[in-house]
Amino acid sequence: MSKIQVKPFCRGPEYRTTVWIATDVAESLKEYLAEDPDGIKYVNKVHYYAKGGFHNFEGDKESIRSKSAVAPGIFAIQLPGKLFRLYGFYETAQKKDFIILTTTFKKGQKMREKDRDEVKLAAAIRDSLNWERAAS
Repeated sequence: MSKIQVKPFCRGPEYRTTVWIATDVAESLKEYLAEDPDGIKYVNKVHYYAKGGFHNFEGDKESIRSKSAVAPGIFAIQLPGKLFRLYGFYETAQKKDFIILTTTFKKGQKMREKDRDEVKLAAAIRDSLNWERAAS
């Protein structure tokens, strides 16, 4: 079984958090952008958070939210009023690299089983080390 490839999404000297995204999740994000004319605001916010450091935007009422009740160490990137979610984890305790592995488009504010499954899948991929950075 081949490993899931992650590629840079936010990388460079201006970013306090380098963000890596799985190839299939990047495709889902492109589809979301094609469907939602305001979707670019989502992408711009992810870049904004990465520049400031994801850890500065973490919290129950913030846009980087822990999903530890479902899978410890997994976080959701979510924006107010948007149901699109990106799920991932920090590679190290220093929180310099964030790896996005799964995504979902929720049907409502409450988490459904499908949403929980995506969080658990991100944790399973992380725990099995079944991901790697794509060759540049």
